[in-house]
Amino acid sequence: MLPSLGTLVVESSLPSGATGFASLSEEMGGAPVVAIGVWFNVGSRDEVPKENGMTHMVEHMLFKGTRRYSAREIACTIDSLGGMLNAFTERETMALHAVVPVEGFATVLDIISDLIDSPSFSEDDFAKEKTVIINELEAAQDDVEEVAYEAFFSFLWPRHSLGYPIGGTIPLVSRFTRDDVYQFFTHHIQKKPAVISVAGAIVPEEAYKAWRDIAATYESPRGFPLRNEESQFSFLAPEPAPGTLGFYELSSQYVQLFYAFPLARTVSIEEYHTLALANTIIGDSVSSRLFQHIREEAGLCYTIYSSEMLFRDCSLLVIYATCSTQDLLKTMDAIEREIERWRNIPCTAEELVTSRSHLKGMLRISSQDMEYRMRRLARQALYQNKILSLAESQSLIERTEIEHIAPLVQEFLGQDPLIFVAGPKKIRKHIKSRSASFYEGL
Repeated sequence: MLPSLGTLVVESSLPSGATGFASLSEEMGGAPVVAIGVWFNVGSRDEVPKENGMTHMVEHMLFKGTRRYSAREIACTIDSLGGMLNAFTERETMALHAVVPVEGFATVLDIISDLIDSPSFSEDDFAKEKTVIINELEAAQDDVEEVAYEAFFSFLWPRHSLGYPIGGTIPLVSRFTRDDVYQFFTHHIQKKPAVISVAGAIVPEEAYKAWRDIAATYESPRGFPLRNEESQFSFLAPEPAPGTLGFYELSSQYVQLFYAFPLARTVSIEEYHTLALANTIIGDSVSSRLFQHIREEAGLCYTIYSSEMLFRDCSLLVIYATCSTQDLLKTMDAIEREIERWRNIPCTAEELVTSRSHLKGMLRISSQDMEYRMRRLARQALYQNKILSLAESQSLIERTEIEHIAPLVQEFLGQDPLIFVAGPKKIRKHIKSRSASFYEGL
């Protein structure tokens, strides 16, 4: 009998060679639809410099057909179901995911298992897909926010793989060979999923049985240890000293502005909910302090928000804004005033009530989305190796008080932020004097 938590089932010891593999399933009523995700504990940070971009390249190559199915057959089969099959690469994971009517579950399961077991990886497809990826990287250069974010990570970790661009660079990708990328695939990804998550109108035992025979051929996942294995790694801090201001020249009339507060540790699953409440208060909602005071009242920028970024061995709280060059210094002054206010008053009673209600409402709305439920299961497993039901998350949010939020905010804000500015060259002289430690370029 599988261990169960209501309609949530967690099975972490599938048979045979699947040591370390986690199978997660959550049954949902309503529409006869199922979402499935196959997650690998490998991302761009697991690449050595010459491999940077290979995880992303593998992601593309998986869809070029297998020994049993051509790429067109896969596309036509998914389209005939009215479903969706896609993939993505991040800094710490690569995943394949699908949403199909429940009667198509066995079909999409068969296709996904073949994609990660025996993709064709032909030389001809590789040459064509390399061109596609180079086009993708070239197009990304027109997205100033994406360019700024990649430069921001390179500023934080200029000599560590966490600072690598997820898709690699055009010179690197241009040098990739089919054999090198295929070797990367066989070593890190082939038959080595870390998590399989399923949510929707399917009984968990049926989902488990469908995977059981396939999973028996899988190997132990490669990549970084899961988050509960803390004794196996040290925690990571950004390279620049607190208070450093970095500048990256960007061909844009607007400025991309980052304030980063790093924490050289992970947060617990309980702290995650506390941090989410704190983040809602400072910048992750339209009633937040940053949005109300800097956009609505001062009218200094169009975009401003905060976000938490959680990794295997570190955590970040980031404030991001875009503004015009003429309003840059005013925007920086306003953000720094809000940071100082947040240090002194992390949370008011009114803000706590509003942020609790906001997060619980978002959970209720998102819970109707099967793909969200599938992703939520997997990300909890990958980050904390611990699964909470939606009801447990809502309970944690409800039990969080100001005395829980204040010390966590103080821990993040206990040192000067790392500031990163990406924009036209003319702003350099105006910002250089704002910090005793100024860093330029990548």
